[in-house]
Amino acid sequence: CRDCHAAAEEPDKISLRTAAHQACITCHRDVGRAGSDRATGPQTCAGCHGLERQLAISRVEDPPRLKRDQPDFVLLSVPEADRESSKLNTVPFSHVGHEGFNETCRACHHQTMQPCSDCHSLLGRAEGAGVTLQQAMHDLGSDHSCVGCHEAEKTTVECAGCHALMEQGRLSEHACEICHAGPQPDRLEQVKSRYTSLDQFRGGVSRDRLHFADSDIPETVTIGVLADKYEPAVMPHLKIINTLKTHINNNKIAAYFHGGESVVCQGCHHNGSIGTKPALCENCHGKPFNEIDPHKPGLYGAYHQQCLGCHQNMNIQKPSDCFGCHAEKVDRAAR
Repeated sequence: CRDCHAAAEEPDKISLRTAAHQACITCHRDVGRAGSDRATGPQTCAGCHGLERQLAISRVEDPPRLKRDQPDFVLLSVPEADRESSKLNTVPFSHVGHEGFNETCRACHHQTMQPCSDCHSLLGRAEGAGVTLQQAMHDLGSDHSCVGCHEAEKTTVECAGCHALMEQGRLSEHACEICHAGPQPDRLEQVKSRYTSLDQFRGGVSRDRLHFADSDIPETVTIGVLADKYEPAVMPHLKIINTLKTHINNNKIAAYFHGGESVVCQGCHHNGSIGTKPALCENCHGKPFNEIDPHKPGLYGAYHQQCLGCHQNMNIQKPSDCFGCHAEKVDRAAR
């Protein structure tokens, strides 16, 4: 609404305040008149502006889609004048898919409802405050950028077990091509009519299917780094993998961007390459701590940082003490 209606009245154009009241309240009254048994939104000042009344209003479970002539699907690209210079392929983007997860169009279109490339170009322009298109789409600290929004999603409980322990903004080996999977910008006008849905790109960028047979994945892993004090810890390895796979498959963003099942290995084996057999923890983490490389914990610290860190970030309550993983040492000689 703010694209057209300013704070103050203008010639032949009402203010935002007037437009909002006319559009919202008129709609509520019209719906209410259509049938007394139909639930409507507030029709009085207190209905919107009083906190208690606002909290009492029931939420519409399936609101109609707000149409602003937006396409259901679009191939995001640089401005037409920059297409000869652009190096990266276009980005398939589902408008209708994103609308369901945002309360307002302004989550992305923060100033106008026009395409991002109208204000942001390869080199930046005054309309976009000098912010380049690359910065607008990839800024980690902005909740308006694609990457910034997706980074925020990684903090959810289902994702944080792995992502909270990773370097912020760290992307996979194929991250660029997962997004930039469309045709090249200089060919966009000739071929864009061939593409009508994000489904045409699902799986095409995925070269990372689980590379291991079930028989190659140990069901449990026995960790004896503290065997001098406790019984060896038995980690339910396969159960953890299956839980992570379930979380990924139940999350639309994760299912699309993880690219395949082998990525679950990187949740723990964080420096391994996707699709290769993960190295043992002791291959990188020595025992004891290596003072020459202070940023790399020793084997004892690595296990506790990775395992306990995951449990804390995913709000897993057990184990709650040392004996939850490490059974009390049994004196077998005495037996």
